[in-house]
Amino acid sequence: MGFSIVKHGPDDPERCEYFVRVEWSKTVPEDEAFWTKGLRASQNSAFKLRNTFTLERLVEHFGEEEG
Repeated sequence: MGFSIVKHGPDDPERCEYFVRVEWSKTVPEDEAFWTKGLRASQNSAFKLRNTFTLERLVEHFGEEEG
């Protein structure tokens, strides 16, 4: 997994755009979405999820192990 800087001034962190490749291990319909109080969330488009509580709840709910 990696990212690329594309368009709008790649030398200007305020103006550049980043594209992040994601390999989804599982997808579900929107009506099967999961949320519970205390899950870690971010307003960023992408970030490395490291919060133990959140990871444990997601594994419990979706049955997937971290890759």
